[in-house]
Amino acid sequence: MKVSLERIPLHVIWLGLFPVLALLSSNLGQVRPTIGYRALALSALLALVLLVLFRLILGDWSRAGLLTSVGLLLFFSYGHVYNA
Repeated sequence: MKVSLERIPLHVIWLGLFPVLALLSSNLGQVRPTIGYRALALSALLALVLLVLFRLILGDWSRAGLLTSVGLLLFFSYGHVYNA
């Protein structure tokens, strides 16, 4: 079965990278940008692993992308919700 790149929801990767990039950009005067490479790689890897895992469970790229996006939003916003 051939999978078209157009069917894979790549927004999930950007959603996984955004919190790390936002944190780095707000603290540029305090840290070197090279510090974030490991965090960026781990965040992108987490997003891809979740996407593929949900794809295997659900059988659909769109639903897997939606569920991964919700999961990443909950994961990265946990501290804000917990403190509120």
